[in-house]
Amino acid sequence: MVEYQTGIEISMFKLLKLNHGRFGKYGKVYGYYFRNGERADSSDSPENSWCKKDDTEPKEIPCCGCGSWFLLDIQGEPIEGNEVKVLGLDDIFTFGKYKDRTIKEVIDTDWNYVKWAIIDSQRLIADIDAIVEYHKEKIRILQPDDIISFGKYKGKTLHSVFLTDFQYLKWMENQNPDFKVNWDKLSDFSQE
Repeated sequence: MVEYQTGIEISMFKLLKLNHGRFGKYGKVYGYYFRNGERADSSDSPENSWCKKDDTEPKEIPCCGCGSWFLLDIQGEPIEGNEVKVLGLDDIFTFGKYKDRTIKEVIDTDWNYVKWAIIDSQRLIADIDAIVEYHKEKIRILQPDDIISFGKYKGKTLHSVFLTDFQYLKWMENQNPDFKVNWDKLSDFSQE
């Protein structure tokens, strides 16, 4: 068996899932799911997990033959010239409006672009866990006295909007991945 740091372990081959419907031939392949070199459940949701961390027998890999997989390696065969680079936070975008900027810099300014370019499109091979973790560390936690700088409540504190239009704050938080509302502090603040 061979292991791949963010993909699948199968006998004889290393595969990387790329959801763009190219390459490959129809067929079945069996293996295990790996995340960052460690056996893991293939989904955080048990009912959606095709492979569990503790499985003892290889499982059929869904959509393996539908053309959305790219062959990375054949066990025991050299892959010179075909090495695959897994992008990290300090790697640089080579295309688009953020060309020549690091992934970390773009996370700091435009998380939605990073999410689209790396996570949603799955066209780049990247350390998704490190990228998501870095973004989570950068999320700003809004406090009751913070001033809203946009929209119909521009210039108002979170606390005053909480008292008059709680649903707006919920909507606002759901629309922007760069901040979260400190609901506990806001509730405590309102009871004072």
